[in-house]
Amino acid sequence: MVKFLKLNGLSTLYGLHFAIQIELLMNTYRLARVTEMDLAKANTMIGWTVLLIWIATSFLMYGLTKVLLGSRKIKFWTSVLWIPYAAAVIYAFGSLFPITDRGEMPSPVMGLILIGAAFLYPFYIILINMLSFIRSEDVPKSG
Repeated sequence: MVKFLKLNGLSTLYGLHFAIQIELLMNTYRLARVTEMDLAKANTMIGWTVLLIWIATSFLMYGLTKVLLGSRKIKFWTSVLWIPYAAAVIYAFGSLFPITDRGEMPSPVMGLILIGAAFLYPFYIILINMLSFIRSEDVPKSG
């Protein structure tokens, strides 16, 4: 049962990470309006924020995966289990903060970016899991 909770906890963090990145990218116009920032400056700030979050979360998830699940192959299920958590967060955000101004609608190409990101994200998770799997196999077992 503990393994199951650890696995779902990591999957929740992966889903939350994906949802935050997508919401930042999809709500550029809204964030520019709320912060009263120029759209070009808001795009730059969001781009750097997304990159910074991605780097920090990569190191965090690598460490958490290595510590919580070690060399167990069950951790590869996180590449699938993140989907319901990400969908729930995106749905909740859309329900809590609906778009009321048509000027805040994301551009149509953002849908393609979302599809591409959703397709590539499991490979990113698998890469982190493989790195933590390889690194935990390198460590000699004592006892």
